[in-house]
Amino acid sequence: MLADLYRGLSLRYGANADALGPLAPSFVRLDADPDTRAWIDDCFARPVGALQLAARAVARSMMSDYDANGLVGTHDMRVLGTDQWRQLLDGPTLDHLAEGRLLDVGAGDGHVTAALAPLVRDVVTTETSGGMAKRLRKRGWQCHEVDLALRTLPEGERFDLVALLNVLDR
Repeated sequence: MLADLYRGLSLRYGANADALGPLAPSFVRLDADPDTRAWIDDCFARPVGALQLAARAVARSMMSDYDANGLVGTHDMRVLGTDQWRQLLDGPTLDHLAEGRLLDVGAGDGHVTAALAPLVRDVVTTETSGGMAKRLRKRGWQCHEVDLALRTLPEGERFDLVALLNVLDR
C-alpha cells in the first residue's frame, strides 16, 4: 500500500488485489487528487471553533448528533473528488451520465453530492434530517425529506446514477 504524505498526514491508497479474488480486475487504484488536498487545506484553514462546538453540544441535548452537525455546520462529509468519480465511472457509463439524473440517498450535508453533480444534468436527493435537507435545498437541489426504507419516491421518478454512501452504517 502506497502512502503519500500531505501536510504531515499519511494518505494511504491501495489494496491487496490478490485478496479481492474475482473482483480484482474491477479494482481501480486512486490517488490523492487535487480535491482531496483542497479538502484537507480547508480543514486546516477553517477548524471547528470552540463556539461551534459549544453550539453543537447544546443542540445535541435536543436532537441527534447528526442533526446537530447539520444545524451547526460541523463535520463535512467527503468520500471522493469529482475526478476520482470520473475515474471509477470511466467509459460508456460516464458518457451516458452527462444527460442523466443522480439520486443521492441520504445526501447529508451535500458535500458528496457536490462531487457527483458535475457528472450529471439533474440532481435529486433524499434526507431524513430536516437540518440536512434544508442545507441541500440551499444548494439548489431537489430534496425529498423521506426515509426510503419506509416510503417511496413519487411515481415515475427515474435515475441513471444512484449514490448510497454512508447510509447503511447508520
